[in-house]
This record gives sequence, C-alpha cells and structure tokens, in this order.
Amino acid sequence: MVICPRCNEKNKYEAAYCFSCGLILSGVKKTVAMTHENGIYPTELKIDEYAVSVDLSVSESVRDIPIVAKAATMLIEYWSKPINRTNLLGNAVRIGPNQISSVYEIVEELARRLGVEVPETYIKYDPTFNAMTLGSNRDHLVIIHSALVDNFTREELMFVIGHELGHIKSNHVTYNTIAYLCALGLGGFVAAAFRPLLLAIEAWQRRAEITADRAGLLACGDPVASVQALTMFALGSRKLLDEFSLPDFLSQEQDIDRIYDVLNKAFAGLSHPYTVVRVREMLDFYFSDTARILLERLEKRYGQPNKQKIALPPKGPEAQSPNVTAITNRFCSSCGFRAGIKDQYCRVCGGEID
Repeated sequence: MVICPRCNEKNKYEAAYCFSCGLILSGVKKTVAMTHENGIYPTELKIDEYAVSVDLSVSESVRDIPIVAKAATMLIEYWSKPINRTNLLGNAVRIGPNQISSVYEIVEELARRLGVEVPETYIKYDPTFNAMTLGSNRDHLVIIHSALVDNFTREELMFVIGHELGHIKSNHVTYNTIAYLCALGLGGFVAAAFRPLLLAIEAWQRRAEITADRAGLLACGDPVASVQALTMFALGSRKLLDEFSLPDFLSQEQDIDRIYDVLNKAFAGLSHPYTVVRVREMLDFYFSDTARILLERLEKRYGQPNKQKIALPPKGPEAQSPNVTAITNRFCSSCGFRAGIKDQYCRVCGGEID
C-alpha cells in the first residue's frame, strides 16, 4: 500500500499514480502512513531551512529560560486563551468542514503543506486587514478578520493564512501572545513577571515576522499574490492597486531617517517591521536559491492546491478578480519576476517587460 502525500488516499502498492488526485507516486515510500497520530502532516520543509537566523538564535535563547517559558504558557492556557476563546465563540464564527468550508479548506491545505496541525480557526467581523494567532505553542487558535475575506483574492488570503501557520510551525505563538497582552495595556504586570522573556521578545519579534512571511510565501507558492497581500496592508485599497508602483514603494525605505527609525522602534512598541521592509525582505528571499529549492520541493510533493476545492465564493454577480492579479507567462528579462496582464514595467526592478 502507498499513501498519497497530496490527498492522503490509500493506493495499491504497484500504483504509478494516485487514483483519487492523479499525483505521480514514484519515489513515495510504501506502506508508510503519511499522517501522524496527532494529526500533524509530515513535510519536507524544515524551519531552519528558511527562518531568519536572528529568529532562530533568539528563540533558542528564550527556550533556555524554562521557568519563564513554562510560567508564560500556564498564564496563557489557563487565563488568556480561555477568555479569548469564549469571546470568539460568542461573537465570531468558528469555521470547519461544514462551516464556511471554502476558507477552512484553505487552512487545511496550507497546514498540510507546512506540516502543522489544522488549528482552531475563527472569522471575526472587523473592517481592518488583520489576522492573528493567539494562545501558546501547544494550544492556539487563528483569527481571520472578515475584511481579508472580502477584499483579498484567494491567493492573497492563502499568503496571510500561511503566515499565521508559519508562526505555529516556528513556535512563535507563546511569545507573540505575551506581546499582544502588553499591547492591550497589561505591560506593567507582564513586564514585572516576565522581564527576561520581554527582553528577548524585543530583540526577536520583528525578525520572527520575516520568518512567518517566508512561510506564507512557501505555502502560497505565488510571489505576486504574496507581494500584493503585503501591499494591501500598506495601501488599504484594492481600487488603487492598479496604479501602485512597487519600485517606487521599495525606494521609500531609503528615505527613512535612521535616527527616528531607532527612536520609533524603541518607544512605539512596534511588533512588526515596516511594511516596505517586509516586502523587500520577502523579494530578497524569493529570488534566493534557498526559496527556489524549497518551492520546487513543495511543488513536487504537493502540487498546486486544487483551485476548485479552495476557491472562495464570489462576492456578487459582477465580482471579478482585479486585472492586476491576472498573471501571464511574461517575465522580466532583468530580474525574472512574473508579470501581470497589464504590466509594461517590472513591479520589482522597473525593467521593461517584453
């Protein structure tokens, strides 16, 4: 017997391809189940292959403080998470196979690709573009704001959800939740109880977001959608996306005053890098040999997600995907970035599209 790594269907030992989804089965281990008892899918994607080095080193240093990490986990699991979960059960919608299955299937598919357990996931009404993962590293939930579902394309939503699952895969959740509690005004209490942890978080959190962005790109598999998803967090307007110039946006980073940048990070409590930095970092990663190898590995094992299966429902009879997301087989001769239908110039380097 051979278990298909894409759809988990059981096939005969001699099968050349999966009778359910058609994936070629050459090289797949025989008589080995492709899911663990705890429901976590195995994957060939390892954290240390794509994570930012600072993220790895600081996360390891935080884990070296077992008493603090254990105390933080207990606080979250016995106080913070039950409160958040109760509020979500009362005021949000928990998705599943029979509840908003179109979005749940995206979560399920990306969990398979990243090798994490499918998390408890809620859609919450909120007009802001945001998603978050709260709880601890062993007990967590994902919250998706309704504005993302209404305004992001399927591929862009895949990047955002992949980003959140990347936090889970990288064991960021406990420390991110502590930072979230600080932002809610509990900083004095948390700072007194968990000062060593907070010192580590200050040095780590913004780099951890870059690691999660890389996970989102790998899970999504679409660099254009990944860039556009981050762009939407800065621009906030689908209507203006057709007029958006990525090279001009990236040039803004050069105009940031470094002195005020340091002061802003020190006193404003920024939990995320500047969006322009996130876009540039993700593009640097995408054009690296590491990303190419990992994307090819994921594509070979899992293929592209089934678009019919995970497509979001249309927003109305006249709903259409914006032209800016329609992708062709045209590429920039200078940097190799894939172009959209209307693109005359590369969104990355500004070079002319043939």
